Amino acid sequence: MVFGEDLGSRARPLLALTACVFVACGNVDSADHGAGGAGGAAAGHAGTNASGGLPSNGGRVGSGGQVGSGGAAAGSESGGAPAVLVSEADPNEACVADPLADHWRTEKLTLAQSGRAYRVGAGGDLTLLVVQRSGALEVRLFTPGGGWSEATPIPSTAGGYPVRVDVSPDGSLALLLWSRDDDTLLSAFVDGAFREPIAFPFTQSAGVAMLAQGRALFAFENGQGINPLEYTQQGGLVARSPVFANYDGVYATGPTSAGFFSQSSFVAEADTWLPYVFGGGADGREELPARVSNQSIYQSFFFGFPNGRAMRVIRQWQDAATDGLWVTTRQASGWSAETRVTPFGGDDVSAPLVGYATTHLLVAWSEAARASVREHDGDGWLTETALPRSRALKPEVLLGAQNSALLIGEQVISAEKVSSRKLYRRGSDGTWYCAQLLPNAISFQAASSGARFVVAELVREQLELSIFEP
Repeated sequence: MVFGEDLGSRARPLLALTACVFVACGNVDSADHGAGGAGGAAAGHAGTNASGGLPSNGGRVGSGGQVGSGGAAAGSESGGAPAVLVSEADPNEACVADPLADHWRTEKLTLAQSGRAYRVGAGGDLTLLVVQRSGALEVRLFTPGGGWSEATPIPSTAGGYPVRVDVSPDGSLALLLWSRDDDTLLSAFVDGAFREPIAFPFTQSAGVAMLAQGRALFAFENGQGINPLEYTQQGGLVARSPVFANYDGVYATGPTSAGFFSQSSFVAEADTWLPYVFGGGADGREELPARVSNQSIYQSFFFGFPNGRAMRVIRQWQDAATDGLWVTTRQASGWSAETRVTPFGGDDVSAPLVGYATTHLLVAWSEAARASVREHDGDGWLTETALPRSRALKPEVLLGAQNSALLIGEQVISAEKVSSRKLYRRGSDGTWYCAQLLPNAISFQAASSGARFVVAELVREQLELSIFEP
């Protein structure tokens, strides 16, 4: 993100987006779909004539992200009316049933009439839901192996609207950004409770990398370089020395490591990764391999993940020789050469989503006929996998976990009167199982703790909360 002229200024929106800013292992915000999305957590930059460089269906994923908009929960569990579902497209196409399908559990909360704003976050053993009720904010916690707690008011949040929740991978720290009038505030969840809020000097779109041991790194750009801003469990925001480089996003690439992606202003120059030492500043510089093609019509995205890996994705279209997704990956041995992961052409191709599972990196996309996924195992790219029964599916969210992954997309086939949202889960052996049909929700959010997944869906007058525990 690009921010204002100084610490106290209002932030300017950036042409780039952070798809993996949240390193709590994945939340994604459907309010951001169409604007770029978490994924989440990717930085997108557009070349000449590109459409803004923003993923069209949400891109924040992997080590962080958030999906969904609105939704205030106000009551206790309730059965409610059954969800509205439609027949699945291609029901006779073969697929493998998920052997852990019974590991999902769903609870329903009745909605308050005063608002429909909600956010979910997850990391380690901490999974929380923040909702707006009666003009203030409240939190519910999920206990692994148990259920959701009763709502607890969050101090001094009267008149607040939840913007997003970020959780560190070990669950030691959660940060809630929320707005009131024209102000943005930050409330920290530490040792089981929210502290009094503090003023946040940027808008709620600020890039942030969440680290283990109760730490977070924010960043903004003021035209003179990257300006880091640290938060620790002891409280307070501490400004660090600026880094003189172009800023396209801040990412965590492990439980205690973070850095900045700096994209060159010129196609012929190398992009760079700037490792960051918490409590110090940027330390070193890694140049990424040159782009294979210097075509002028392209979009680029960058993602970082809790498993220590990262990737730069170039989406370009101009001629048959260069059309497709070109990806450079980061592993222990350094940066790989740029590889064309898939050739495609036309305007019906979705922006890429990325995620991770164990040490693998995942890239997902769709064309008119099918949604597909490819994985990089650290040595090379594995065979492309077409998701079963994914005709006309538009991927919206790809979340990573230690042994699994989750892909959620919308399938609309007007001619066959089919419209549904579908959830695919990847098993530990790389198999993508038969999709689950989700309710026709007004909005939804999803998050990954690195082990469990949480999906919140606003359906009619209820918030449906689904938890997957391996």
